[in-house]
Amino acid sequence: MIFDLLSKAKARIKQRSIGNKQIKDSLGKILAWGMLSLPVFSCQQDQAQNALVEAQACLNRMANKEFAVASEKAWECVQKLNGNTSKEANQLRCAAIFVKQGFSSVTKLQRIIDQMKSSKDGSNGGGGDGGQPLLSSLGFLAFSGDDAKHLANLAQENCGRSNSPGLALLASMAAVATILNEVSDSVFTNCSGGSSTACENAVKEVLCSIRGEGAASDKPEQIGQVISSTYEAACRAHGANNPMCDVYRQAVQQGGSQNWEQVGNQVIEHLSGNCP
Repeated sequence: MIFDLLSKAKARIKQRSIGNKQIKDSLGKILAWGMLSLPVFSCQQDQAQNALVEAQACLNRMANKEFAVASEKAWECVQKLNGNTSKEANQLRCAAIFVKQGFSSVTKLQRIIDQMKSSKDGSNGGGGDGGQPLLSSLGFLAFSGDDAKHLANLAQENCGRSNSPGLALLASMAAVATILNEVSDSVFTNCSGGSSTACENAVKEVLCSIRGEGAASDKPEQIGQVISSTYEAACRAHGANNPMCDVYRQAVQQGGSQNWEQVGNQVIEHLSGNCP
C-alpha cells in the first residue's frame, strides 16, 4: 500500500464488516489510493520507475507527519514525476493532494466510510431528508485554505487520470464539497471538527441557499460540470456501484449530460431534501 497507516484503516473497515460488498471494495480501494505497492516498481531500475518508488516512499513518510508538515511537503514528493503521465504517477499525485489536505488520518477517512455505509439502500434518496448521510460524506471531504479550489481541481485532474474509478469519485466529492464551502466556510468548520449532525446541517443549509431559480448562484452549474464528467469517467464507463454514483446517474439522466446547471440542480435537490 502507499501508506502503512491506510493499510490499518483498510483492516479496520474489514473488521467492522461493512454490509454492502461493493461499498467496502470501492472505498477500500480509495483508502489504498489505487492499491499501489512498492514491489510493483522495485524490480525495475530505469529512471522513471525509480522516481515512482522515491515518490511513494516520500508519501509514506509524509503520512506519518504532523498535518502542518505534510501539508507543506506532500506535493514536493511527486515533483520528480513531472512529465510522467502513467496511471501510477497520477495515482501518486492524486494521493499527494489528499495527504496535503490531511486525509492520511484514519479517523477522518473512517468517518467517510461510516457515512457512506449509512447512506446505502434507501437512506440516500427518494426525497425527504434521506440524503443526509451523504451530506456528511461530502462535508468531510471539503478542502480548505487559500488554494482549496485549485487543489480540488488538481485532484479531479490527477485522480481522473489514475484509471481508478474510486479515486475519481472521491476527487469529485471533494470538488463538490469545496464548491459548497466557498458559499460558506461553515461546511469545513462543522465537518472537520463537529458532529455528524452539525456537518449535515451545515451542508444542507448551503445546498438550500443555492437551490432553485431564484438563488442567483453559479454553483449549480459548477457542481453539474463536476458530476457530468465524473459520471461518464467513473460511474458509467467502469460500472462503479456506489451511493454517489446512484445520485450522479439520476442527476445526469434527468438533467441531461450537457446541461450542467440542470444536473447540478438535480443533485442539490436530491441531497438537500426538504428545505425550510
